[in-house]
Amino acid sequence: MKKNKNKTKEELPLILIKQRLFAIEEKHEGMIEEKMKFLIFPKYRVADTILSYRQINILGTSGLLNEEKENSRGWRKFTFKDLVYLDILSELRKYGLENKQLKGVKDFFYKKNSDVNLILIAILFGIKVTIALEVNGNLRVFETITGSLSMEKDYRAVIQLNLNEFVNMALERLKIEKVNYKSTLEIISKHYTKKQ
Repeated sequence: MKKNKNKTKEELPLILIKQRLFAIEEKHEGMIEEKMKFLIFPKYRVADTILSYRQINILGTSGLLNEEKENSRGWRKFTFKDLVYLDILSELRKYGLENKQLKGVKDFFYKKNSDVNLILIAILFGIKVTIALEVNGNLRVFETITGSLSMEKDYRAVIQLNLNEFVNMALERLKIEKVNYKSTLEIISKHYTKKQ
């Protein structure tokens, strides 16, 4: 019973994100589809990443790259989602994480039925999203207002990553305007203040 209870708590941030995206789609039909195309169309090169060709090859041989990206000439093309993923891997390497720990990040980004595309779209609409990397390599999604709910397990430490900043790093490198974001708590308090 306890396991099921924690699962519900972990899903709450995703439910809130999906609700906010649904509201956006109702107001601006087609915008989510447009953002999805931006995320998943492979048009970027190694030069658009923060990594060298050598580092990319090492990640590929380590099994940390999505292998669907090579074209007929053997050149790798990246999606915007890949650029964000590579930025995160680069940052986590600075903390000395091993490949088996980083595999959880790959699973989060590329596993079938992953919600990462919706999460990245939410970020492109200014919704703040943070992920927590556990010692065992598992990733958990949370945002400011629900973060305490998803972190109730007995953890000594996790690495928190502000996904919005990684998205903005990639946007800036591509010379695309960065996305301003607010936490759910800021949005709710602003909404509440307007009603009074």
